[in-house]
Amino acid sequence: MRCGLYGRVRQISFVQAAPQIAPGQVIGLATGTPTSTSVPITWQADTVGTPPISYRIEYKRAADSAWSLDTTQFGTGRTVTGLQAGTAYQFRVRAENAAGAGAYSDVVSATTATPVIAPSAPRNLAYTSPFLGTINLAWDEPSVGSQPITYSVYYRQGTTGSYSLWGETTSLSASLTGQPSSQTNSYYVTARNSAGTSPASNVVTRPAS
Repeated sequence: MRCGLYGRVRQISFVQAAPQIAPGQVIGLATGTPTSTSVPITWQADTVGTPPISYRIEYKRAADSAWSLDTTQFGTGRTVTGLQAGTAYQFRVRAENAAGAGAYSDVVSATTATPVIAPSAPRNLAYTSPFLGTINLAWDEPSVGSQPITYSVYYRQGTTGSYSLWGETTSLSASLTGQPSSQTNSYYVTARNSAGTSPASNVVTRPAS
C-alpha cells in the first residue's frame, strides 16, 4: 500500500495576460458647422492602445490660456455646447485607457455663429417731391438688426383706406412715380431679415397741392 505522500500531483498551468498598452495621439480632429452656442467635432478612433479606450475632450476660447474639460466619452464624435455666440474657440482631444493617456491631438479652431436679430423700425423717414407726380423717400437704417435687411415701402393715396405695397429695396431710398399731387399721399417703410419684420417707420404725408 502506497503512502499518501506519493499520491498523484495535479499540474497547474498559468497564462500570462497580455500587457496593457497606452493609446497613441488622437488624429483627424475636425470641426463641423457651428451654431451660435455649439460646435460639433469628430476624430478618428485610436488604433494603438488596448481597449477600452475613452476620449477626453477639452475646449477654450481662443483668447484664453486655460483649457476646460467638456466631457470624457467612448465615442469619436461630440457636439460641445454652452458656448458664447460670435466667439472663436479651440478644441483638443486625447485618448485614455488603464495604461495611461496618449498625446493630445492637434488643436482645431471654430467660431460660433452670430445669431440673426430682427430689425427695429427704419428711422427718420423723409420725402422730397422734385417733380410733379414723383416722391423721393429716404430713411436711416434700423438701430437694431442683422444684415442683410430688405425694406418694404408702403403708400396710401388719399386720407382714408389701407396702405398698399409699392415695392421692396435693399437701399435706404426709393423713388415713387405716378403719385398724384391732387390728393394727399402718405408713406411708411418696414425692414425685414431672416429673423423677422420690424414695426413701421414714422409716417410721412405729402399734402394735396
